Amino acid sequence: APPAPVVPVEPAPSPAVNPTAPDVTQPASPAPSAGMSGVRVAGLVVGGLGAAALVTGVVFGTQALSNGAKVNMLCPQGQACTNPQAFAAYQQAGQAQNVGLALTVGGAAAAALGVVLFVVGGNTAADAPKPALWLGPNGAGAVVGGSW
Repeated sequence: APPAPVVPVEPAPSPAVNPTAPDVTQPASPAPSAGMSGVRVAGLVVGGLGAAALVTGVVFGTQALSNGAKVNMLCPQGQACTNPQAFAAYQQAGQAQNVGLALTVGGAAAAALGVVLFVVGGNTAADAPKPALWLGPNGAGAVVGGSW
């Protein structure tokens, strides 16, 4: 078989370099974020934790009520009670009531703080609350300002 013909290949011409064209190899600077500010995100987190504590507090409160009803069933009001199950249920009711109350109060406070942080937090870091203090001849004070 005859040898295959050899065809010379010339390199492709290089494109012209335009010194005024933007360098596309460098990534463009990111656009400013239009998302939530850190204060608003913190508000969501704190509010969510507060809501979870509120729900858990209600569960413990329900357990306290249930154990209290059990005590009343085992030892009717106005009668001497020596039933050990009633004493155990009474202690459990008291513990559940204390935990439930603490979680409910703490959860309500955290949920309220979360709402405040979310409302004053703004949409971007530029909108975040800006605290200011002042002192003058007629008094002093503090203010937190922002936009929402």
